[in-house]
Amino acid sequence: MCRALKAADCTNDQAALAKRFKELIGQDDYPATGIYDDTRFVRHVRSHLRSLAKMTKANEGFEKTLRYR
Repeated sequence: MCRALKAADCTNDQAALAKRFKELIGQDDYPATGIYDDTRFVRHVRSHLRSLAKMTKANEGFEKTLRYR
C-alpha cells in the first residue's frame, strides 16, 4: 500500500486519493515476500485500505500522526 501511494500524484487531492483506494481494494493480489498465509494477508491489507478509505471520505483521523496506520 505504501509503495503504491508513495510515488502517486493523488496524495494531494482527496477525491483522487479516494479513487486510488478503491482501485487498490479491487486489486486481485498484493505482492509481498515472506508471507505464508496469503488469504489472511489479503484480508489484512483490504481491511486497512477500507479503514483509510473511510478516513479519506470523512476527512478525519489524519491528524493522529503519532500512530502509524
